[in-house]
This record gives sequence, C-alpha cells and structure tokens, in this order.
Amino acid sequence: RRPPRSTLMRSSAASDVYKRQVSTQSTGVPAVIDGSDMAHPRVDEQSVMTYISYFRDIDPSKRVAGADAARCHAYGPGLIEAVQNQEAPFVVQTPAGTPDKLAIEVKGPDGAVLPSSGVGITAGDDGKFDVVYTPPAPGVYKISVTLGGQHIPGSVFTVEAREEESIGGEGLVLVFYSTTSGTNKGRSDNFNLKRLLEAKGVHKREDFVPWIPVDIMEKEDRDAVFRKAGTRQLPIVYVDDVFAGDYDTLQQLEEEGRLDALLNVKK
Repeated sequence: RRPPRSTLMRSSAASDVYKRQVSTQSTGVPAVIDGSDMAHPRVDEQSVMTYISYFRDIDPSKRVAGADAARCHAYGPGLIEAVQNQEAPFVVQTPAGTPDKLAIEVKGPDGAVLPSSGVGITAGDDGKFDVVYTPPAPGVYKISVTLGGQHIPGSVFTVEAREEESIGGEGLVLVFYSTTSGTNKGRSDNFNLKRLLEAKGVHKREDFVPWIPVDIMEKEDRDAVFRKAGTRQLPIVYVDDVFAGDYDTLQQLEEEGRLDALLNVKK
C-alpha cells in the first residue's frame, strides 16, 4: 500500500534537511533531531518544523572557523610511504564551498618544516585538493593537514621515506618481461635469459619468483619497476630488490665470471 502523502512529504523534507545537517557545527544549528527521526511515520510534525526553522535564522557571522575540518578526509600513497627525492602525492577532500583555508605542513626527520617549494597544493573541483611533497632525505616525516586551523581526521600523518624505492623484491630474484614483445630481439632476449637462469638452477630455488608479465600489472606497479631500473628495456632482472640488468648485462657478467656471485649461485 502506498504510504500517506504526509509521510512522503516528511521523508522528502528529511532527506533535504539531513543533507544540510552535517553542517550544523559550522552553522550553529543545534542537532535536536536527525534524519531517521524525521523519516519516522510517527514523528512529531511540530518538532520537524521547529528544526527546519533554525536554518532560516542562520547568521553567517557566527560561523565557527575550522568547523568543517571534521568533514574532510585525506588519502593517497604519499600518506603511506615515500621515497627520498621523489614526489609523494596525496589528496585532501574538503566540503565544497567551505570558506576555511587548507594548510599543509610537512616536518622532516630533523623536525624542520619543508619549505613551500617542497610542497605543492593544487585546487580541483568540489573541494578536492591535490597535494605533493618531496622528501629530501630518508626518515620519518610528520604531515599536518588543517582546515581553518583545525586538524582533519587522521592528522598528524606519519610517513617513512625510504632511501630507495622498493618493489617488494627483498631476498628474491625477480624477472619482468613482456608477453607481447614485437621485436625479434625482445623475444630472443626472453628465450636466452630463461636458458641462462635455468643453466644456473635459479628456476628451482625458493627465492625465485616465476617470470612476471608487466602487461597484466597495475600501471602504478609497472611504472615503479621501470622507474627503479632506469630503463624500460625488457626483460628486467632484480636481485634482492636491486636492479641487476637486462639480458645483455647478465650475459656480459657471465662472460666476466661475475654472474654467479650476483645470483648467489652455490657451487
């Protein structure tokens, strides 16, 4: 059975007002009733009208500065980890239209605040801000994110900056290749590298990770592999999270008698 018209009207009013209710801290309107109360079939209509009337009497001059900070959130890789001398990005989402100013402060391992040249803030649409900072040294960084002088949820953030980027290959032998190599050399290098590693017995070791196709990796992870190696020439070999080289490099090391030591081959 269709609900009475009065119930539908109350539900509609509840939806509209509840969306605005999240701003009661910044407007000074007391939260005397919430959305679920207003949508209840037996809600007192006089209470609803009284609550709605508060919005008519809002005085912008009495707004509490920084009250919107509790409605912000920040996310992104730059709030989780960072690498020395590499940009660490993250995003701060603020309430659209808030008059409060966003401020970012990044303190390095020595307690000194990074200069403005080391922190960039770009305003986007609907209260979104793209933030990027560049840690000049490895260590623990403290990132304060405030709106109107008040910390947002999660601030102050603690991030450790590594001296070098890690692709998670510590203690492992990793080989990255392309399944769609369009050149004869690319296909030949894949074949010859596989034969070289098998001759060393690397493929039977527990620390060897089966060949990893970059074609199906997430773009962020794929870019990290290339960035750390300093080349996009495949196949790429890492030993203990350190770039060892491509096939040509490993073949040269083999000819020089240095490959066994690199691969930790036991004789």
